[in-house]
Amino acid sequence: MNITEQIENYVENEDISGLDSIYDELLATDNVKAKTCLADGYLSYIGQCHYDFMCGKFNNFEDLKSLLELIDRVMLLNPNEESEHFYRGTLFEALSTCCEEMEQQLFYQALCLEHLTKHNEKDGDDLINFAQNIFRYCELKKNFDSNSTNQMKSLLKEAVLLERKQETNSPFFDTAISSFFSLTYDFISAPNNEEALFTEFMSEFKDTIEKYKSDPMVYFHWAKAQLHFIDQIKHYESVESSGTIDQLKKNEAVLLWDELKSIVAHIVDWQSDQEHFLISLGRIFERIADKEFSLKYYQEAYSYYLKAYQVNKATWSTPQYATTILKKMALVLLSQGKKEEAHNTFMEGFPLLEAAQKEIDDFQLSLRHADYFYDYAVYFENQENPNTLKKALAEYEKSRILAKDFYSSPFYGLAKMHLLLGDKDACLKVLEECGTVHSNEYHAHDFEDIFEDETFTPIHEELKVIFAKLSESIIKE
Repeated sequence: MNITEQIENYVENEDISGLDSIYDELLATDNVKAKTCLADGYLSYIGQCHYDFMCGKFNNFEDLKSLLELIDRVMLLNPNEESEHFYRGTLFEALSTCCEEMEQQLFYQALCLEHLTKHNEKDGDDLINFAQNIFRYCELKKNFDSNSTNQMKSLLKEAVLLERKQETNSPFFDTAISSFFSLTYDFISAPNNEEALFTEFMSEFKDTIEKYKSDPMVYFHWAKAQLHFIDQIKHYESVESSGTIDQLKKNEAVLLWDELKSIVAHIVDWQSDQEHFLISLGRIFERIADKEFSLKYYQEAYSYYLKAYQVNKATWSTPQYATTILKKMALVLLSQGKKEEAHNTFMEGFPLLEAAQKEIDDFQLSLRHADYFYDYAVYFENQENPNTLKKALAEYEKSRILAKDFYSSPFYGLAKMHLLLGDKDACLKVLEECGTVHSNEYHAHDFEDIFEDETFTPIHEELKVIFAKLSESIIKE
């Protein structure tokens, strides 16, 4: 094994002592290739440690500080290394967050900014990271001075510009647009509730977006960022929230939804050959439709789910998404008294599910088909048509077989159909089998979902007996 292979082996195994064991000897040589390889190995180790830090697994102050010495070694091995200041800045940021004393937090955060300023090769992510660290420094010192805020705006706008210049823009990762949006809202929760700066940055954000208004991807990322923030507000509504969040809810929650509707006007009828991107678009419109109980937005969501299905028909997920939308659309129409239109809309789902099942055998697809038959029986037949219930029964059985009894949902569906068809004994037999299959030496299957379903109320006593037998068999074992 030559020296380069040895270094690569140490890096692969995250063996820092191995790297250290060859450092002194290698530093004294003229082997530039090997020295560069060792320097890269140290940087790889630092990067892994920082990743572990972000995951909460590497957060000891002294351990983090010791990584700075490795950067010293990197620069001795490879004086031309251009990422020195990026790594130093990143480590000083981490050290700042690990300090308890405010004075130390400010000290290390200032060092972070000093090195990020010196880092010359900045891509979009670097610019965003720099802006976020300036924000944190201002937040720590409780003073958002004009130089800092102007620098943040400049960095964020440049990041958006760089992103727009790329030939391909991925819809699946954090972007400059979403980061700009998120940092803007961070002013609301800043120590002094910097509402004026929030307004200033939001205006700057919208002016920046306006420059790229011909690119629908911009509005897609904006819509996703806006939905993410709406979800944050919903989270704070469920916990004891601060005064600033309460203020945010009052001032922004309704406006965010209203603005979201104007944003998505730019992303209707989009053509793409990326299945998951089309699904993401569908979900945005579905979220709005759920909030508004709106046929218009459900139709747009349905359109995108159908496009995703056309891209990939060998999947259970898009038929499920599409039929879920059809069901929701039917419920809107039923609420408007349009029963025939609701019926016709719901019926569109059956050929879609049948076509999908010709492409693949998947227990989730059969389970969805069964649920769809049952939903039809509920909304259009008052659960009184045995033919529909039998069709659902057949699909639940198919799902159970395809799932190899691994999931309880097909069993529950089978039991419900038997009960609705008047066969109580068959229902109990299925549930007893389900309980036996899904119990183990430590735990008896508790049938919690069954007890919560009013349909099964007539068999609660018999079900308690089944559960008692399962529990007793576990005790004996």
